[in-house]
Amino acid sequence: LQPILPLQLPQVAADAEFSNLPFLGWALSGLGAFFVRRGGGAVQPDPALRAKVGRVFQSGRPLEVFLEGLRSRGRRQLRLRTGLLKALRDIAQRTVALVPLAMSYELLPDDESLFREMCGLPRDPLRTSDLFFWVLRGIRGELPPIGEAFMRFGHAQILESSSDLDSVVSAVQRELVSNNSLTTLHCQALQEVL
Repeated sequence: LQPILPLQLPQVAADAEFSNLPFLGWALSGLGAFFVRRGGGAVQPDPALRAKVGRVFQSGRPLEVFLEGLRSRGRRQLRLRTGLLKALRDIAQRTVALVPLAMSYELLPDDESLFREMCGLPRDPLRTSDLFFWVLRGIRGELPPIGEAFMRFGHAQILESSSDLDSVVSAVQRELVSNNSLTTLHCQALQEVL
């Protein structure tokens, strides 16, 4: 792939659950993903996470992180996770720019499974076969339209070794909230409810 802009592809921090998926875990790793176990540093810094972040940071490639840790169920804002940022702050030894990217969707391809979760049912485990059949349905034109997707960048937030992590995380959260897109479809759905 030859990018239009001279940008390096980022290394993506992905949930460790993806690493166990046949073929997909291997493919994601080959594309530059590294796998992170959520909640590993709840009591003390996770040495494995620090080592992974150190290797990525030393490579000089951009780092892509979903600070929520998982996708929002019910489209609400989740509290941002700090473990990876703590490791990055401690390892970087220089100023790092955090660029918030808010992604908003009219509809999600897996709205049905999200609805089941909101009803209290457990989340289905990730399976490569589910992804394969979803892609196959898309190729056949069997998927319902999902509307538009929007991506908006927020103002960069600075992370330094002396940064108060809670303040930085709060600023990133504010940027994500202020850059979410509300679409006509969302307004129509709200109108129907009210």
